[in-house]
Amino acid sequence: MPSHKVAQEQAARLPQGAAIAIRGRTHADDDRSPLCAKYEAAEALQAAGLGNHHQVLLCGKFNHTEGRFPCPYSRGCGYHAQFNSTAPIRFYPHEWLTLDKVDRGAKRAADVAIVDENFAGAFEKGKRWTLESLAEAGGVFFDIGDAVRNGTLTQETHGAAILAALETAPTFTAGPGIHPEMTAQEAAQTIRRWAALPRVKSLPWDLLRAAAGALATGETKRLYAGELNGKTTVYFDGLKELTASAKSWLFLDAGLIPEQVNSVIPDTTVLSIQARRNAKVIQITDSALSLTRLKADNDHLMSRIAEFVERLKANGGRGAVIGPKDFMQAAIAAGHFAGCATGHFGALRGVNALEGADWMVQVGRNEPPAWAVERKARSWYGGNPDLELGTVNRKIGWLPHPDGGKVEAGAVTQFTDARCQSILESLREQESLQAIDRLRLVHAAKPKTVYLLSNLPLPGIRPDVLTTLDKLLLPGRLATVMLRDKAITGAKMMATRHPDLFETEKAAEHTLAGLQSPVSLYSCLLYTSPSPRDRTR
Repeated sequence: MPSHKVAQEQAARLPQGAAIAIRGRTHADDDRSPLCAKYEAAEALQAAGLGNHHQVLLCGKFNHTEGRFPCPYSRGCGYHAQFNSTAPIRFYPHEWLTLDKVDRGAKRAADVAIVDENFAGAFEKGKRWTLESLAEAGGVFFDIGDAVRNGTLTQETHGAAILAALETAPTFTAGPGIHPEMTAQEAAQTIRRWAALPRVKSLPWDLLRAAAGALATGETKRLYAGELNGKTTVYFDGLKELTASAKSWLFLDAGLIPEQVNSVIPDTTVLSIQARRNAKVIQITDSALSLTRLKADNDHLMSRIAEFVERLKANGGRGAVIGPKDFMQAAIAAGHFAGCATGHFGALRGVNALEGADWMVQVGRNEPPAWAVERKARSWYGGNPDLELGTVNRKIGWLPHPDGGKVEAGAVTQFTDARCQSILESLREQESLQAIDRLRLVHAAKPKTVYLLSNLPLPGIRPDVLTTLDKLLLPGRLATVMLRDKAITGAKMMATRHPDLFETEKAAEHTLAGLQSPVSLYSCLLYTSPSPRDRTR
């Protein structure tokens, strides 16, 4: 499952005893404490970069004669006890797909492993080193970093030097000095004391290992240089190994990329199942409503969106609002969207909390930067010599018109390389579709209403109404007045009550002149007879 939370939600939906959601040592929520008595030590190890040593340092090796681990809390250990559950179904978060085998618990063999939604991120790994730090390390470390920067790294020129240097790499690094027999307090205190000690900066051996691997396989596109915070930085993007095992695999993912799943489980058969969404869709055509625009908040944009949500709430039904994380956090902190189910892009996969909503307002879209898309492409396709990078351009997008034909919807980012483009669409278009599908429209007994405040064309979505942002939302100052007073009065009273918005009565009159368009369109969108499509012709 995409997360611990979703795993727990799914387990709770099944009959008691049918399923269990497997938790990590440190995982806690509002109702439950961490399963491991040494969770503080586990967190400290994680912070020190030693999270893959939890089992060895905290639990120890299982003693089959005594039936326990050396840890003094072994007999009542909640973490290990969960693996003895007789529940036939176990839910794991995606991270378990690539977890080190030594720390995966007493796992039984699975007959069928079902992987739900957006598994790819669990396999991606990345490292980076500033060229400045490589210069400090000197020698072969800087030579390799400089070669990556200049695009001159080759097996012939650098392979032997890398392997010779790796022969001198230390095989053991002194650890924090803890052992499984320690109490929770002893282990935590020992790790904290160790972490506070002055450190001799270790040499970047991982760069050499990454370079050696890339050269040996020909996957040199995984190593590259760029700028980060004004510093030349060397990057490596690769994939973790699948460590989970099962007799059969089933991947459920609306945004699945066939090449990716086949690189994890070769010869996977990909089937596409079409389902009808029971929804009425209203979409704007004139703005992407980018995160930059949302953050700028010009003309009280946040208030305009919040007031629109308040109008929908007043009309009845349960509502939901989804948008970019930064915008949603700022809006909720400002007191907006109270009483609505909320969510943000990047944390929607598998979530069921919005399925009870009757309508949804989706704000903006998830638009990853080009470099983020290409990092993922390097991870998955770095071994493909024909992978094209740096091929970003803009193309005009078109929205299907309710009465047939198409309507121009502004320019959208596009990659020339089809693999980069598929990754972009899995993060952008598919995230908007995921937001819509949180309403569980396939199972809806009656149509639910979706307001798309972005002009991004979405595959499989034909809007019932196309409009513009200004026709849907109140003017900025009037929206703020509505949020404060719950009513719009005459110009004189507005100027008196809200001098921060209207310096004069004339300014209030001028603002009131723009009121009719959004109000009349809003009344059209309530879906009373006749149909909205007839009304907009």
